[in-house]
Amino acid sequence: TIPTSIGYPSVSVTSTTSITLSYDGTTTTETNFSHYSVCSVASTSSPSLSDTCFTTTTDSNLGDSSFNGATTTTVSGLLPNTQYSFGIFAHDLYGNTSTPLGSGVLTGYTLSVSPGAPTISSIDETSVSFTFLGDTNPTTTLYNIVDTNTNIYVASDDGLDSSTSVWQTTTTWNTPTITDLSLNTQYCFGTLAKNGDGIETATTTATCAYTLAASPSEITTDILSTKITVTWSSGNNSVGTEYYASISAGKTCEWAANKTSCVFSGLSIDTPYVITVKSRNGDNVDVAANAVTTRTLSSGGGTPSQYSSGAFGGSFVQRESLQDDNVIPVIINSGEKETDTSMLTLTLNVKDAVQVAIAMDGLFEAVSFEPYAKEIYFDLPTDTLGDKLICVRFRSSNGSIADACDSIRYFKKKLKEITSPLVEEKDDIPSKEVSIEPIDDNCPFVREKPYRAFNARGVYYITSECTKRIFTSEKVYFSYFQSFTEIRVVESSQLSAIPDDVLRYMSWGPLVDLPDNSFVKLFDDSKVHLIVGDQLHWIASPAAFEVLYSPFKIVHSVSKLLLRRYAEGVVILEDNLELFE
Repeated sequence: TIPTSIGYPSVSVTSTTSITLSYDGTTTTETNFSHYSVCSVASTSSPSLSDTCFTTTTDSNLGDSSFNGATTTTVSGLLPNTQYSFGIFAHDLYGNTSTPLGSGVLTGYTLSVSPGAPTISSIDETSVSFTFLGDTNPTTTLYNIVDTNTNIYVASDDGLDSSTSVWQTTTTWNTPTITDLSLNTQYCFGTLAKNGDGIETATTTATCAYTLAASPSEITTDILSTKITVTWSSGNNSVGTEYYASISAGKTCEWAANKTSCVFSGLSIDTPYVITVKSRNGDNVDVAANAVTTRTLSSGGGTPSQYSSGAFGGSFVQRESLQDDNVIPVIINSGEKETDTSMLTLTLNVKDAVQVAIAMDGLFEAVSFEPYAKEIYFDLPTDTLGDKLICVRFRSSNGSIADACDSIRYFKKKLKEITSPLVEEKDDIPSKEVSIEPIDDNCPFVREKPYRAFNARGVYYITSECTKRIFTSEKVYFSYFQSFTEIRVVESSQLSAIPDDVLRYMSWGPLVDLPDNSFVKLFDDSKVHLIVGDQLHWIASPAAFEVLYSPFKIVHSVSKLLLRRYAEGVVILEDNLELFE
């Protein structure tokens, strides 16, 4: 007869390649008992004797109907994280076999193999690439990624921002680029695997790396004749980030945490230098900011030469370096027209400048650069009277230069008729030789034309009243004229004899294209107008102006010639503001 069956065992202990089964306490009652067989199959189906089985050759207790009192047996040679079904069969001496009893099929998963240490590569300021180390787990095994320093998990979008574990297969994870990281911060990434029963492995040995530090930013230099102080911002780098600075003279400020400045002394006078500033992370990987090229100051005797035309742009100061269109780079004696003292006060306003040289009539000979200051004194020669053109040559930290001028009358000089011929052009600003075409006996120059003195750079406009006004920038000049060839060159004495206009400076001319909704006014008129399309609207109400105007707007000073380009529009009052808001 068929031997009586025993119940299904239960899973008590598992490993990656074995499962220990616990007997349910029942045994066969077969009097002709021979032995038991323990069978397993990688499936959820009931096992049979045709599946993988072992008997007394593996476990001698299977030769006794009561298992010799043993309560467990171990099934070995299994695969990691694989579900198996188990059954125990009883055999008699006649070759008969029982079937397993129980209320269902016993199944269980082996454990997953612990993942190996991952690889971290492609390290950036805020991200790293993560690669799993291969193992023998099946492809269905789920893994997580955790920063063991903070116990923060990588989310499904690869950001390090999940407070709970996210489980995915390595196929789904692929080779993730982990993001949302901080600058120069150590991250130690490990991974766990879990089997089909949700049992997790121990964390692997984590792989650690620092993200990169950001390169130093906002680099500035304080320049003297033999010393340069360089400062920089650490930006969002973590506390403890190290910095280093070097100069092409061979001097260095060695690596130090949280350093934001360096002083290089003992340098040569009026010499160009290249400064490099670096930062590095906790793994000593350094990054450098763009090199800064600068030049020490002169200490007298040298003639400042125009060796670069970079940041300021040639002979005129670029107005982008000023606050608005009404700011003048050089003002003598707070804008006075004349003086009876030889000591002049020059007010300077060019934020990019680090050095200046000062000369009369733009003749930079036997003068030298000195440190830039908002206010500088200049002593006029006392042996000459009349109009004086004082020019300032500005130099930026990278060596770019630009000139700007202002004029003042030293005492008073009686005007006299000028009949001397024009001087032939010999210097570097192109102009054309013309004959003087007086409109009447009182003005020797052609009105509404540009003039400059021979061997000087200041360019003046002769007004219809035969007064002169200076152009303060190249942009303003080209708002009236289309080429430098229109500049007429005369003797300095001729130009000095023309009186200064009461307004002194040229405003924007008819060739400038101002954007729509620009505010404009004349120098000598308090009326403010608003440009809308091709029309000019007078803002007649102060309350209306307060509504339309904002601190981010500029009221442009313009010429009457520019205003004539526009048709007269409706007057803006409080009761029609909605048309313009």
